[in-house]
Amino acid sequence: MILKNLDRGVYEKEVIRSGRPALLCFYQNSISQSETVKSIEILSRQFESIQFYISEAQDHELGFFFSKFHFLGTPIFIFIENGIEKGRLMGTVSTEKIGAFIKGNLSETKGQ
Repeated sequence: MILKNLDRGVYEKEVIRSGRPALLCFYQNSISQSETVKSIEILSRQFESIQFYISEAQDHELGFFFSKFHFLGTPIFIFIENGIEKGRLMGTVSTEKIGAFIKGNLSETKGQ
């Protein structure tokens, strides 16, 4: 699932309370980060058990997320389960690398 407008309400209701694994992606709407959204769209079809949320860095509510997760740059991918951050990946990376990051965090949450 992709929600293009991740805000504080969605985060608290859907990410924290659901308990399902979630990948939060914060990015800037720029040419250098245009592949980020495409990668997330591809991966959302491959990992159906994960909720995918994306937020453009210019969003007016982004200050909440900057404070919560203490990140300074984008793109950044944050893997969360049961309201707890399990890992993060920063920078412009390939779809394959993001997929490996997701798989690694899924393995850890399943105790493998």
